[in-house]
Amino acid sequence: STTTTTTGTNIPPPPEQCKTALAVLSAPCDNFCNTSGNHALYFFSPPQNIAQQYEFQQGTGFLDLSSNPNGATLIGNLVPIVGSGDNLAINFVFEKTSGTPFLELKDNAYVSNGGTIDPHSWTYYTLLKNVSSLVSTGALSSTPSSVDVQTGMVLFQVGDGANGKNIGYGASGWFKLTLNPNTANAVDVFFDININLNCSTPPPPPSSCLTQLVAAPAHVDSFATNTGGVSFSFFGNADVLGEGLFIFANDSGRVSIQNNQLHLTGTLTAEAGHPSGTVSTWLVNLLFDATNNPGVPPHLQLTPNAYKSNGGIVDPTTWSFYFINPNASTITGDGWTLKLSTQMGMPLQVGIGDSGKNVGWGASAWLDYAVVAPNNTITYTSGLDINVNLHCPIAELTQGQVTPTSASSSSGRSDPSSSASTLTISLISLIALVSAALFL
Repeated sequence: STTTTTTGTNIPPPPEQCKTALAVLSAPCDNFCNTSGNHALYFFSPPQNIAQQYEFQQGTGFLDLSSNPNGATLIGNLVPIVGSGDNLAINFVFEKTSGTPFLELKDNAYVSNGGTIDPHSWTYYTLLKNVSSLVSTGALSSTPSSVDVQTGMVLFQVGDGANGKNIGYGASGWFKLTLNPNTANAVDVFFDININLNCSTPPPPPSSCLTQLVAAPAHVDSFATNTGGVSFSFFGNADVLGEGLFIFANDSGRVSIQNNQLHLTGTLTAEAGHPSGTVSTWLVNLLFDATNNPGVPPHLQLTPNAYKSNGGIVDPTTWSFYFINPNASTITGDGWTLKLSTQMGMPLQVGIGDSGKNVGWGASAWLDYAVVAPNNTITYTSGLDINVNLHCPIAELTQGQVTPTSASSSSGRSDPSSSASTLTISLISLIALVSAALFL
């Protein structure tokens, strides 16, 4: 492919408000580049029907660095840059770690040699290979395989100049597919990722997972105006509810949105360090009905600069609203029941920035509740605050196969898999984007 060389320019990191869904682009070369660029993914010895170089299809590539404070997610659809080949779908899930920088630019790009790039500012991630995938859209048959990091560059690095092609804000990593793992027929196929990262508006989770969204605690980002990290906050009644701060146990919180209704279920347990009261575990079963007339303006809980009217990415005009259905909603535990009623002036609102704690995709509400004892007497009435982020669950495994052909390398380093002659791919199916919200 044609390599574009541009004058090196420091591009400042994107603001925190857009790190839930950074747009992913191919990394072009600037005058600090040592090798060819203008690709997002480069295969060594690509298999048959798979091109050597790929770019993200416009509007589909996203890197989420913010939803999960300890992780990152890279997803998108990849299309061949030149020649023919199947389209690919990528979903890489990372966990934050410490690491050593892999320096691919010319020496004078770095501060140690008078440049502007400081690798000490980079962030490092390790690949969670059991929930990561690279899937061809071609006809694939079932054969076991895995995806992992590659020896030589074992971490995914993010920061100014970290893409290895220019001094802009980006990311890079070396990866491999292992075909028929743990067998005598195991084959490794290697590929590089080199990407630039820009601000974008986070999309909502795709419709394919709206019936099985995970409801996770809403952690705070730099736009929060209050504390976070819990899913349900109950006010008052310390005897029954303790400190009143609860999260969904064992990732059990689920939201289904269909037929103009939202169904929230799961098992609540007290957040660590915040004791419960008489009842330690609560079963949540809440039903909300959609409305086009919430009766009150959107409740804006983030700092003003998070919102579109002040230059941010959160647009309350895109939110959806739901009223609690009190006759079909309960929270129960050990014979006790919390009966839900009015909205306390705030119906459930769902959308980007709606958790009230961050700019990820989420939901929040204020509800009234009454504590009903096992003898059916009402012992207390107070309020409840719900703050959750919503993201798609990890998908089931899918498998597939392609047949390889050899190709020469032009990425600037030798092909580590020159002995490979047969290639079979089976990968985990694509996990949908959190539009921003992977707060775990």
